[in-house]
Formats: sequence, structure tokens, C-alpha cells
Amino acid sequence: MVKVIGAASVFIDIYVYTSDFAKAGETVIADGVFFGVGGKGNNQMTACRLAGAEVFPIAKIGNDFLADIAVKHFNKFGISQKYIVKTDGVSTGFADMEVSRTEKQNKLYIVKGASAFVKGNDVIDAEEDFKDCSIVLTQFETDISAVYACKKLAQKYGKPFILNCAPAVSVSDDLFDGVDFITPNETETEFYTGIKLTDMDRTREAAKILINKGVKNVIITLGKDGAYYTNGEIESFVAGLKMDAVDPTGAGDTFNGYFACALAEGNSVLKSMRFANCAAALSVTKKGASDSIPTRKETEAFYEKVYGEKF
Repeated sequence: MVKVIGAASVFIDIYVYTSDFAKAGETVIADGVFFGVGGKGNNQMTACRLAGAEVFPIAKIGNDFLADIAVKHFNKFGISQKYIVKTDGVSTGFADMEVSRTEKQNKLYIVKGASAFVKGNDVIDAEEDFKDCSIVLTQFETDISAVYACKKLAQKYGKPFILNCAPAVSVSDDLFDGVDFITPNETETEFYTGIKLTDMDRTREAAKILINKGVKNVIITLGKDGAYYTNGEIESFVAGLKMDAVDPTGAGDTFNGYFACALAEGNSVLKSMRFANCAAALSVTKKGASDSIPTRKETEAFYEKVYGEKF
């Protein structure tokens, strides 16, 4: 079994489903509400776990009733709590999501809470499990020092480092230098490169900027349109899959988690992207973030159906 470790955010999610987003000053009667456990870090680690990996999120939750919801989630999915710390004086992270059935898009508001206090020292304290991990995966919902520490330990022990540079925040280019894989979506790509992805030529141009920042491999996720890959010399494109979408929340996280696990198992980048693409596509057919992530069995069956071969 492959082993994934990294700094991770943990939020309790409240999803509000509506036919249309409310305009400023407008009140809209929503269709329903749904509660779940999220945070990009948690979602990605949960996806890795469902894909078949052993996962070690380095995270913090509050000492509050929201934390109890998170702990039930960790227990349900068999997620290691070795480096998940309950912290007094701060709430568990919280996310409010509005999902439009008409536009099939979402709006997200987050309060980092305890996740903001996951710092570099917390990652260093977990160094022992970096030594024999298969891959390191993290994102930008913790303190940025934790991301630097993940990169440092990944490089120290020669482990592949995947950085999902989301949500988009201002960081120094030195953080990107030497990153093995970076996985921005269209919005994040534009933030870090200044290039709006209007067509494939612009996507290539943006990817080249990231390569010039020192990133070794760039995967730009394009939502329903699929994903683009380049290492500066070769490129690949994985087409999007048409699905009856219910909720796109967490699809990118599902992609990252399944990609990390597949790559750690020794699969090629393209095969790993296809596997991740199938998992992400399945996730949009269900409500929620971590609750919508498909199982490995479901993803393998869909992969065989789409690509005509077993994974």
C-alpha cells in the first residue's frame, strides 16, 4: 500500500443548494442544505484513502463540537489521526458553500480556524513518516510555512512533491522552484501567470510560465474540459467526460488525491491523469466534497468503460 503525507486543512462544510445564486441584497429560497467534512487537504487525503493509499494528514481541529464531526469522518474512512491535533482557543475550520443547480457552479467562503495554525514546525514534527512515504501532497489552506516544510522534507528524502496551489494566494516564486508537480485550475493558473485560458495556445503559454518558475511538471485542470499536462518538452491532454453533474464541489480535490495515489503506485503521468479524471467525473454526480468521492472499485469500473482497458 502506498503512503501519502502532507499538511492538510480540515473544515466542516455546510452546502446550500439553490436554483440561482442570490444577487446583492436579494433573498433566495434555497432548495436544501447538506452537512459534510471538507477542506482541500482533508478532501485530497480522503480521495487518496479511497483510492487505496495509507494517508497521514498533518492537521489541526478545534476542541469543539465541529471537531467531533471531523473525528467521525476520520474513523469512518480509516484516516490516520497520528498528526491531527485538537487545539484549544480556536474553532475547527468552517466552509459555507452555495451550489447553483441552474449554473452548475459553486461559491465558497471559508474560515480557516485551526487549519491556519498548521505550520512548518508541525510538519517537521512528522518528519519520521516522510522517510518512508510514497508521495507528498499539500495545498494552500494551511499556513504557508507548512507548505515550505513539506517541500523541504520531500526533497530531503527524494519523494515526489505535488503542490495543489489552491486557493490562489500570493507566494514567492521560490516556492514553485523544484516542485515536482503543480496542479492549478483555470482561475489559479491565471492568478499565478496572468494568462487567461481562452484556448489551448493560451494554456500552453501559461504552463510555460510555470515551468520557467522552476516547476518540473505542470497539470492544469480545466473542469469539465479535462486536464492539460506538460514538462516543458512533451505534453498530453485528457479530455473531459460528460456527466450529469449535481455538485462540482471537491472535484479538483478528488482529481489530486486519485492522481497522487496512482502516480505513487508507479503508473505513468498520463494513466494517472486518466484515472484521476474518471474519479473527478464521478464525484460531480453526488452532493458534497469528501462525501462525493468515489471508491476505487467504482473508479476502476468507470475507467475501463471510458478507456477500454483495465486500470
